[in-house]
Amino acid sequence: MAKRGTYFTGLNHLIGETVTVLADGLEHADVVVDSLGGITLTREAEEVIAGLKQTPILQPMPIEAGGEDGAAKGEIKRIHRVQIELYKTGKCQCGVDANSVFDVEIDDSLYSGSIRYEFSGDPDEQGKVYITSDAPLPLTVLSLTMKGVTYAQ
Repeated sequence: MAKRGTYFTGLNHLIGETVTVLADGLEHADVVVDSLGGITLTREAEEVIAGLKQTPILQPMPIEAGGEDGAAKGEIKRIHRVQIELYKTGKCQCGVDANSVFDVEIDDSLYSGSIRYEFSGDPDEQGKVYITSDAPLPLTVLSLTMKGVTYAQ
């Protein structure tokens, strides 16, 4: 059994690097690995996971759903609703691009289930959806369903 404490070693390969930390399954402020390959936390913990920050991004290819007159490639589209099926996912954000993301409301620490969001994005030729996370928690998207409109030109 691991000992509770505030100092953890074994990160010699990351000396001098800033690492993201999960302490007992909860987010902890980023810390710098000291010259001995250790990190000091601001609170006691038993199980600690630390590593370089990674930013997951899910951005599907532009949607091609067709229109009344056939193919809709190059036509103006507007996604107005998305349904995301998540599996054991922590915090995440969703939007039409990196500059328009909003927090997905997840009550549990690791959520499994379906979340539906209404979009208010502007129409464009792509019909884009962008999902990301800034937390050191899992982000597992099982499916993404989009509902939108294609405007024939």
